[in-house]
Amino acid sequence: MFVERMNQIMELTGARNKQIATYAKLDPSSFSRLRGGTRIPPQNSPTMQKAANGIYLCFDDQNRLEELCHLIGTDPSAPPYEIQNALIEWLYAGESLPQRSRERSYTKRKPECKTFGKRLDAAMNLAEFSNIRFSHLVNVDTSLISRFRSGVRTPSSNPAIAERIVTVLWDRIEAMGKLTDLSKLMTVSGSDLDRNTFRQWLCDFDEFDSVNARMAEQLSDNFGAVFAAAAKPVLLRSEEAVSADILNDTRDTYQGYDGLRNAVLRFLGCAARDRAEELLLYSDQNMEWMTGDEHFLRQWASLMSACVKNGTQIRIIHNIERSLDEMNSAISSWLPLYISGRIESYYHTVPANGRLSFTLFLYPGHACIRASHVVGMESSGEYRYLTGSDELQNCMNEFHSLMKNCRPLVRVLSDSILPEPMGDLTIIRPTLSVSTMPEDLVDSFSCEPLKDVWRERHKEISKLSEYHLCDCLPLAGDETLYEGHIQVETLPGVQPLYYSKEQYAAHIRHLITLSEQYPNYRIIPLPELPFPDIRLQICDEYVRTTHTSQPFVSMEFTHPLMCHAFEEYASRLIRQYKVDRKTLIHMLKTRFL
Repeated sequence: MFVERMNQIMELTGARNKQIATYAKLDPSSFSRLRGGTRIPPQNSPTMQKAANGIYLCFDDQNRLEELCHLIGTDPSAPPYEIQNALIEWLYAGESLPQRSRERSYTKRKPECKTFGKRLDAAMNLAEFSNIRFSHLVNVDTSLISRFRSGVRTPSSNPAIAERIVTVLWDRIEAMGKLTDLSKLMTVSGSDLDRNTFRQWLCDFDEFDSVNARMAEQLSDNFGAVFAAAAKPVLLRSEEAVSADILNDTRDTYQGYDGLRNAVLRFLGCAARDRAEELLLYSDQNMEWMTGDEHFLRQWASLMSACVKNGTQIRIIHNIERSLDEMNSAISSWLPLYISGRIESYYHTVPANGRLSFTLFLYPGHACIRASHVVGMESSGEYRYLTGSDELQNCMNEFHSLMKNCRPLVRVLSDSILPEPMGDLTIIRPTLSVSTMPEDLVDSFSCEPLKDVWRERHKEISKLSEYHLCDCLPLAGDETLYEGHIQVETLPGVQPLYYSKEQYAAHIRHLITLSEQYPNYRIIPLPELPFPDIRLQICDEYVRTTHTSQPFVSMEFTHPLMCHAFEEYASRLIRQYKVDRKTLIHMLKTRFL
């Protein structure tokens, strides 16, 4: 009976085993055995409770809870736990399986630390560390420790930070004589506990962590760092960035990385001096020649910035088939220049050749650095510096030939009030959106610019029935709620505005209405924002990162691999913090209304 009813449920959902296993946070093979009847767990076991929760969440996501309740004969208005218990009872009806005594309650077990955030929180509590004290010892910002601890971020993309976290915690717990408590927390014997075992336990990043998700975290961090660095400029003047000897060099051949760096300084120095109209850039070789020398990187950035300030239009074909580290180093270098709006960036749709690398830096009509190497020979290879008219025309033809198979990579949108984009979308934002305000709430702020933004955005709300929107955001805390320090979404041209407690409640009340009216609209409450002052809008066609304070700048990435990376990160957040609709509405009403 159990197997037949489980198959009946699965046919009704239309979902695969893996999908339900993901909702249930079970291994797919475990759920497959459960469905097939090869391993039917006791009725009150944790496995069955997880499976019932996964089935419930799947129906909730499909907005078909009434169908489930009709099948199992329970009230659709019942709380989630009652529906899940009724589901288990229905599945086991007629089974003569032995059941473990309910006196042996699994709920008495301590919750397992299955994610990095929970493990870090438990270890910090054991070590009696506050976020502030721990951040000073690890040498990172306190807000980052808070994000690690809450689970919205991990240090998986920064091994140095992860190692400092391990060292500080281990040394503290050992000095306090709490290794026995630590072994109990980790569920290992005292004889097996050492620093390495602790490192493996703490930094065994959860199942939702991946190379793609780490890339998304790094890109978002890099985008935010651009604006922090803008307040502390470290650029050189053009005359400091390149010496007269290099600028006036007449060589036509340069050797190795040192030679390439000198050639690039000469190339960019001339372009900055001449106020070049255009530069055309392509290279698929290893980025070590640029990022491996910090002084040169500063010179390069200074000259590129000088060109941008002069109005030079730079067209670059990026190689996005690099390693994770190379990709992020390259993007970190280019982001400040992108914000200028003088950069056109593209990616080539034809896979790169793994045997040969090619470099083409062209200042049309004046100079070109050109090289082709067997991969691995770039550091000692030859780089030609061409100035002849025929040679330059050939280089121009080569660049145009490359452009035939290119598509745009990044689009920069500055100082504009952007409408909420349509289509299936996940938004990770700092606060509630103006677009979801009721009109009377907008009127209560007596701010015409806010009203203008609302009019532009609100007309799209009716389209929520046509697409799925996951709205991921931190809700107001008790302290900010009662002190009236909850800021309305910051917008270009709109003065800072703050909710009163009653105004915030009115917005929450309207969110509940929208959630009930539009089944495709889901609110995902986050403990805090993963990236300060950054809003992420993510779908399978583009990713838009927006700086949510001055300067209001947005950048769109359109390459499928980059979109996939951000989609994986968003999926990790959603799976970690998503609650069913009934539970969410109950929480919102209890906390804010």
